[in-house]
Amino acid sequence: MTKYGVRMGSTRVRAKGSARRTSTSPTFVSLFSGCGGLDLGFLGAGYRCLLAIDNDAEALAVHSGNLASPVAQLDLVTQRPPDEVLRGVDAFVCGPPCQGFSTIGGRRPDDPRNSLLVDVAKLASIYMPKLVVIENVPGARSRLHDRYWLEAESLLRSAGFSTTTIALDVERLGLAQTRRRLVMLAWRTGFSGELALPSSAPKSIADVLTGVEQLDDHNPQYLAAGTRHHQISLAIGQGQKLCNVRSSNRCVRTWAIPEVFGSTSSEEREVLEAIVTLRRRNRARAWGDADPVSVRDVSRFRGRPEGRTIDRLVRRGFLRRIDKKIDIVHTFNGKYRRPHAGGPAPTVDSRFGDYHYVLHPTEHRGFTIREAARIQSFPDDYRFSGSLKSQLRMIGNAVPPAAALAVARLTRELI
Repeated sequence: MTKYGVRMGSTRVRAKGSARRTSTSPTFVSLFSGCGGLDLGFLGAGYRCLLAIDNDAEALAVHSGNLASPVAQLDLVTQRPPDEVLRGVDAFVCGPPCQGFSTIGGRRPDDPRNSLLVDVAKLASIYMPKLVVIENVPGARSRLHDRYWLEAESLLRSAGFSTTTIALDVERLGLAQTRRRLVMLAWRTGFSGELALPSSAPKSIADVLTGVEQLDDHNPQYLAAGTRHHQISLAIGQGQKLCNVRSSNRCVRTWAIPEVFGSTSSEEREVLEAIVTLRRRNRARAWGDADPVSVRDVSRFRGRPEGRTIDRLVRRGFLRRIDKKIDIVHTFNGKYRRPHAGGPAPTVDSRFGDYHYVLHPTEHRGFTIREAARIQSFPDDYRFSGSLKSQLRMIGNAVPPAAALAVARLTRELI
């Protein structure tokens, strides 16, 4: 361990088809490296990592256990990376926290982590690498948050960098998930050509999970027969989810699973469906996508008094009263999502692997650690450690290595 708190990993992992690194390979410092997904792609494209920095000790343990790169545990909100490492490095490769920009994180404009995106640009303006790569969620460019992205871009341009933003759709890169991200590229090498990512045929979940059952760290945890979660899983088909607030054949209602949520009459189900329709049609607020409705509106819509039916549904937990109006109970837009085996998985995020959110296509369970890693394109010899929750979090937070490799190869035109 050096005076920076840096330690070396013992195992080197190279992406398939990666270039051999030499002493003339371009160098990079990885900021917010996590467990190494983004780094793995850049190493595979022939870059050499001088230092990987993160504040998550568990993620860094996985990073240094798989990649022969020095790592440092630093909180970049309050601590600055070592000057002698940043000075003269060719590239900053960065995946700032996305929680403040994402739906899962609540999309909080005041999340203090949002400004880390700008801090990267400030560091680049001081140390002037040849290349800066910043990856984040599309929400970073939403009207609610784009001031951070635009400020970072403006700072880089003022410092003499050329910039562009690339939309990253990993399905088009040949991965088996619907994951969309943004990548800001900034360079000061004089390059002025066109930049375009390659395109590959998308893969299905079945494609990428072939043979996974032979791996040591594939440990399926099946839902116990007869439990609430097992009963819900039995009712959810491929391409469906548990959802009371949308109207399509992809949505399985709670009132369609009487074994778990209680029985309803045909008349009660018709009233519930009427409320599902009206709560999105009769808007009272300028935000959100639905509002509580009045008993009068339901009765008018149905052409008959429905007060007593609504009272019964409130008592039995299908409806709730909000002031003088009513609304559906369980207004989440989909849990227990079961993707098609022949299609892509939903975005692998920090909740992927939790059966409450995503079910296996053909079995009554969530995805395993190795299945999540396969869908994210981590190689099978990439090992994860820590609690199950921690491993799923770091896999979900990672940039898929195959997508990182595509971006890294593209940047070799800039450096």
